[in-house]
Amino acid sequence: MYRLFPTLVHDLEVRNFQERKKELQDYCYDQMGKDPDGKMYRTNRGGWQSNDDYHLSENPVRRAILDTLGYYLNNNKVFKDNVNLYLTACWININGKGHFNIQHDHPSCHMSGALYIKIPPIPEKFLGGGSNNVYGYSTTKIEGEGVIGGEICFANPAAFSAWQELYNYTDEFKEKHLQFGSYYMPPQEGTMLFFPAHLRHHVEPNKSDEDRISCSFNLDLVQDRIDGGNIEGGYK
Repeated sequence: MYRLFPTLVHDLEVRNFQERKKELQDYCYDQMGKDPDGKMYRTNRGGWQSNDDYHLSENPVRRAILDTLGYYLNNNKVFKDNVNLYLTACWININGKGHFNIQHDHPSCHMSGALYIKIPPIPEKFLGGGSNNVYGYSTTKIEGEGVIGGEICFANPAAFSAWQELYNYTDEFKEKHLQFGSYYMPPQEGTMLFFPAHLRHHVEPNKSDEDRISCSFNLDLVQDRIDGGNIEGGYK
């Protein structure tokens, strides 16, 4: 059996997160305090979102993103040697109880990502194995409940045309070969995801009384010019 054309979601540990954690959280709350109304984008329902220009100035969230990407890409053969990643947008999200994001993608860029700065702990009853087991957490319904809240859910781009195929596979086969119509991934504090910008996704409502803080960003993949010229602002 060939597993053709997988969609890649890169899952990284944020560099030196424990040392950065308080600075990142304090910075995000400070930014919300300076602009309590925030910005209303087309996907968020409730919560607070900042301007999307944090990639243009030196600040803790930009530094954490670039440090983490730089370490990952410099230590793994992911892209060709002449390819650099450049931040094209960066913004802060603070979601309280009941706040969420509807399904969307990120047009006009190549890749997108999220840095998870403050995430409420997963309730013990959800820990352990089971369907869609990620980070030791199970999305199998427990006591009539579904997801615990705050998960990012990625939609299979082929699900509409392949729904008959996906529907008729056994659960065991789906698990083994990752054949899902959608996939729920509970974020972990101190991790960062980046993925193709066309990959549609939504964020489940926060069911916790605690805030969820993340920083979203967009990236472009840019090849160095033949003459050796380059664009400022890349992860290097």
